[in-house]
Amino acid sequence: MHFVAGFSIALIGDRLLVEKISSGKKFILLFLFSLGIGAIGEILEWLGYAVLGFGPGFFRYGIGDEGEWRNAIFDLVFNSFGAVIICIWTLLRKRGT
Repeated sequence: MHFVAGFSIALIGDRLLVEKISSGKKFILLFLFSLGIGAIGEILEWLGYAVLGFGPGFFRYGIGDEGEWRNAIFDLVFNSFGAVIICIWTLLRKRGT
């Protein structure tokens, strides 16, 4: 799920910056944009855990959140993998391959 989220966020950013920025700068911006949105999601998840406690849904600590901090780190890593795929695709598309 987080791989697809990072991929989608970077893809949306790519569509917004289609021809406005050179591909080298675009690679970095897309990657940071995707990581930033993913980090905001993890912070919201942590706030829900701290305030609301255990239960179903995005804002509560539940079955899919086993490992607490380890879970958040793995989520961010998979967000970055998805973002890297779009960033590489962006570089290859600009070069015409």
